[in-house]
Amino acid sequence: MRSIKYFLAVIAAALISHVSAEDITTDSAVMKMVIPLYASISELDDFYLTSTDTVNYSGSDNYSLTTNGQVRVTATHTDLVNGPSSVTPTISLDGAGTTFDTAAGVPHSNASHVLSAAAVISDPTTAGGLYAGTVTLTVSSI
Repeated sequence: MRSIKYFLAVIAAALISHVSAEDITTDSAVMKMVIPLYASISELDDFYLTSTDTVNYSGSDNYSLTTNGQVRVTATHTDLVNGPSSVTPTISLDGAGTTFDTAAGVPHSNASHVLSAAAVISDPTTAGGLYAGTVTLTVSSI
C-alpha cells in the first residue's frame, strides 16, 4: 500500500510540474472607448451696430470655439425691433455666410472667430431709437 501511495505521489508531482510549466488556455479581448463630441462657444458678448453715414450700420464681436472634432456653427437671428418698427440685419460668421464647418480631424482649441452684422436703412423716415434683436450661434455635429 505504501508503494502505491508513493507511486501516486510521484505521478501527481509530475502532472503538477507539467501543468504549471505550460499555459492551458488563453483568450484576448479588444478594449474600446468612445469619447463623445464636445464643443463650446465662449466670449460672445452683446454688440452695437454703428454708422458714420446714418445709412450703413455694422458691428461685430469675437467669440471662441473649442471642440474635439468636426462641427458646424450656424448663426440665426431676429430682426432688430423698436416698437412697431423693425430692421432686418445680415449676419456673417468669419465674413463667409451664416454657417461654417470646422476641419475634419482637427480639434479647435479656443480658436477665435468673428460674428458680424450689418443693416442698411434705406428709408430716411425709419423711426429713431434703440433697436434690439438676438443672434444665436448653434454648434451641431456634422
